[in-house]
Amino acid sequence: MPLTVDQILRLDAAEGAARYGSEALSQEQHALQCGFLAERAGASASLVAAALLHDLGHLLETREDASAPRDDLHEYRTLPFLRRD
Repeated sequence: MPLTVDQILRLDAAEGAARYGSEALSQEQHALQCGFLAERAGASASLVAAALLHDLGHLLETREDASAPRDDLHEYRTLPFLRRD
């Protein structure tokens, strides 16, 4: 079932404050930075949205997944939540 924009925003508010790996920024800051850079480069609206959402799969991880390696093909975990079939 696809997530609504409101659900994505709530998920980001709840989980996005987590640190982005070993970087000195949060998951939310990383997403906003990517979206900003895409927009500044003149990307289409759909590419800016993709840049903003590219790590959404990390926010969808369950607590049990927290011990799993970070590069877990998270981009594929997101597909069912964004796909509109």
